[in-house]
Amino acid sequence: MDTNDSPVSPQNSTGDDFGGEQPHEEAGRPTEQLGEPDGELTGQVGSPTEQVGHPTEHIGQPVDQAAGYPTEQYQAAQYEAGPGPYAGVPPAYAPRGQWPGQPHGAPPAGQGLPPAAQSAQLGPQGVRPAVQGPPPPQPPYGYYQPPPNQPPQGNRTKKRRVKMWLTIIGLLLFLILAAFVTVQVMNAGRTPEASVKEYLGYIAAGDATSATEMVDPGIPNGSRLLLTDETLEVSTAKIEVIDVTSSSNFDGSEYYVTATYSLDGERLDRVFTVLPGDNEFLFLNTWEIQDAMVLRANVESDWYPELSVGGTTIPVGWSYGDSEVQDQFIYPGIYEVTAPGDAGSYVSAEPQILKVTGAGDGANSIYVQPEITDSLKDLVLEEAVAQVNSCASVPGNMDSECPYSVGATNLQSLEVTSLPDGFNDVSLDIFETNEAVITIKENPSSFNENPEPEEIEFTLHGNVILEYGGEPEITIEGSYESW
Repeated sequence: MDTNDSPVSPQNSTGDDFGGEQPHEEAGRPTEQLGEPDGELTGQVGSPTEQVGHPTEHIGQPVDQAAGYPTEQYQAAQYEAGPGPYAGVPPAYAPRGQWPGQPHGAPPAGQGLPPAAQSAQLGPQGVRPAVQGPPPPQPPYGYYQPPPNQPPQGNRTKKRRVKMWLTIIGLLLFLILAAFVTVQVMNAGRTPEASVKEYLGYIAAGDATSATEMVDPGIPNGSRLLLTDETLEVSTAKIEVIDVTSSSNFDGSEYYVTATYSLDGERLDRVFTVLPGDNEFLFLNTWEIQDAMVLRANVESDWYPELSVGGTTIPVGWSYGDSEVQDQFIYPGIYEVTAPGDAGSYVSAEPQILKVTGAGDGANSIYVQPEITDSLKDLVLEEAVAQVNSCASVPGNMDSECPYSVGATNLQSLEVTSLPDGFNDVSLDIFETNEAVITIKENPSSFNENPEPEEIEFTLHGNVILEYGGEPEITIEGSYESW
């Protein structure tokens, strides 16, 4: 072999000439010529990545002894027990040109190897190929070897997990704090005073439906005919809230809320009792007003079977009369009370005003009594005139309805001087006409040979019966003679 074509120089670092018989010692050249001990391993002669003929499927596993490759036990023994500055360092990480345990780098020929491995290491004529030895054991497929001076992959994964959990916990704490603040802010507007303000606001706006849903009055359905939007909306005056304040009992379980409001210019106060209710969504406060702001509508009539309050028709009855007529309740306001228009032409009723304050006496009382019309007065007067004419005739003068003085039998003349043209009193129950005059003259007698005419002054009285929507029944009961 021509030494000039040899890949290595025949001299070592000390200048000794070993000839072509020791080509393997070129791999043991001192580190100052081939690089620093921590120099890179790739791209160097004899590095594990350049070894040819080593099947990758056997990397890191015990190999066939007959193939000339050392086992893991042999390799471990070489770099654990060998002397030198790199004792204990695997061959894969030893600096180029140095082999653990040998001062000149290359392992002694055949030392510690089986015969088959020794013959495999020697080339033709017993010359050892220029190689550094068998490759180091490789990690299993898929195993990640962290670079030097970096923490293991497991430590980084653990740190990422800790950071992730800290982030999650911080986010949860933030959400809990945000929810707590939100609940406190919302509950700040959920107070007894706020509940009363909301309730009075519905009434002031004419929203009877919402007011009734918020605070149920606890009365029969038949008594709720006036608790409607239609009735409250047409009230001529509604309440205006001025102020709302509250106080509680000693343990805070009951609140007393005083509402100040005005109605038609009148300033009024009302106290509400408010109790805590069941929480909404577990944390939001609710309050329950115990007394609804409704009052009895004091609207009565002993003749009309029904009346209209704020455009809503309700049945009515006399205060001490029909017990089957249910009381009606109404929200504060000022309402017009009218009679129905189908009662006939004989009676009428002027509209009246119902004022429901919601405080103090609560509401004024309205009693609707029909007034007879001129049509009915004319009928009554016709009956009275007919009776006067009858009393001025014979035998009508003998009627019980006529004055006693015109009922004499010894009369020379009997005539009407004046007829009634009006009433001293008239209603659906009774009537009394104004004065009528019948002039009488007795027959002459031994006691009075020339009697003078005598005027009999009297009034007629009687009853009028008129059913709702019917015709009147007029009765003359008698007369009151003037003396």
